[in-house]
Amino acid sequence: MTTTAWVLLGCAGVAAAVDWVAVGRGLTTLEYVAKPTATIAFLAVALALEPVHGDVRTWFVVALVAALAGDVSLMLPGDRFVSGLASFLVAQLLFAVGF
Repeated sequence: MTTTAWVLLGCAGVAAAVDWVAVGRGLTTLEYVAKPTATIAFLAVALALEPVHGDVRTWFVVALVAALAGDVSLMLPGDRFVSGLASFLVAQLLFAVGF
């Protein structure tokens, strides 16, 4: 793993922890920033890695983009459950292909 990937992974961990605190304390605005930030940081980690097979990275990057869409769909107010669920279904299928 590259140094950049390690740093980005640390950033993702911090963003995830901040999201957990925000959810626990009901800080909606902070949650709206921290949750997608964590997913974007994981996406950046995937881009920073040097995989043995380049197509594996592609599948994981596209899966993380779908997961980000699912996060945003389920996080925002309104009836977006089906779109969020569909996004996560696509993400899981893409992760399976990547593996």
